Amino acid sequence: MTSFHQYQFLALVIIAVLAWLLPKRWQLHSISIITMALVAWSSLESLMLLTVSSIFVFLGAHAAKKISILVPVLICYCGLQYLLISSMQLYGDESWQAFSFLGLAYYTCRNIHYVIEAFTGRIQPNIVAFWHYQFFLPVLVTGPINRYQNFHRECQRRRWDPKSASLSLNRIVIGYAKIVILANYFVAAKLAEVLDGSVTPSFAYEFLISAKDWLYLYLQFSGWSDIAIGFSLLMGIKVEENFNKPYLATNLIEFWQRWHITLSNWCKDYVFTPVLAVTRKPFLAVTIAMATMGLWHEVSIYYLMWGAYHATGIAVCRIFQNWKTHQVFESTCWGNFSRVLTFSFIIAGAPIIATIEKILLGFSL
Repeated sequence: MTSFHQYQFLALVIIAVLAWLLPKRWQLHSISIITMALVAWSSLESLMLLTVSSIFVFLGAHAAKKISILVPVLICYCGLQYLLISSMQLYGDESWQAFSFLGLAYYTCRNIHYVIEAFTGRIQPNIVAFWHYQFFLPVLVTGPINRYQNFHRECQRRRWDPKSASLSLNRIVIGYAKIVILANYFVAAKLAEVLDGSVTPSFAYEFLISAKDWLYLYLQFSGWSDIAIGFSLLMGIKVEENFNKPYLATNLIEFWQRWHITLSNWCKDYVFTPVLAVTRKPFLAVTIAMATMGLWHEVSIYYLMWGAYHATGIAVCRIFQNWKTHQVFESTCWGNFSRVLTFSFIIAGAPIIATIEKILLGFSL
């Protein structure tokens, strides 16, 4: 763990203890207060951004029932804020790194979710509950993208359960083992050393590097999700799962139902479905949804191409699902082959997109 992770871990432990030792009326308040204190200590700019945005989103979302134009205004505000800060962090000066503590992409998705759900009447105004939702440390930095309704319901139902506490501790240990032992030691150090010393640079080499990167990303990301989910459960709040054995998926559609589940569901509900309802064009809807998912990771041409690559794969997969009728496609052998094929398509994305970038760059010169 880095020193930042150590301080974050210590804050989570303190919150988990106070969440049960304090009088009940102060338990949830203590979680939000300590979260705000940690954010302020790490980056005062992040706390100011979180606070101002939260006030703006809460007031605007509930006023939008009478002034509907506020909905697109708020969504544009959230999106442009994310694009501006992310772009400046990537291409601007170092002063923008003050916002690096904040999981801005997760925070943006939660805000857009709140605006839309409040406008449709599925969320009733409750400023204290919204404060608890916005400043909940376990999911603030690395997700999952939890939904307000589920979070509020869990806060109302929370109670001490020794079985849940045991499961949460086990989840936290597994999460740190994934990050420290598997990801950082075996993949980032040992496996990278083997690849760097024994493979001649080529498409096959880039394919192996991509496989290593995807394995590292899964172990890191699912590990932090395990920790977030574990600490949340230790505080009596069950948040949404984020991974479900994605590399066992038999097709690309199933993969995105298993990988970063909360982001996939968010894109389905707030991007894919509205675009499909307006245009009646599934490929356009899935392309915009995957492009959104790409920009969520990084504001760059590469990730726009990444979105188009996966959208094309999903479209081909859907065509094949509608076409296949033979019994062989239901066999175990086909299931294993399709898993390998799906994983290979995912891994091949990085070298293929890099090759296309080089070709386009050559044309531009």
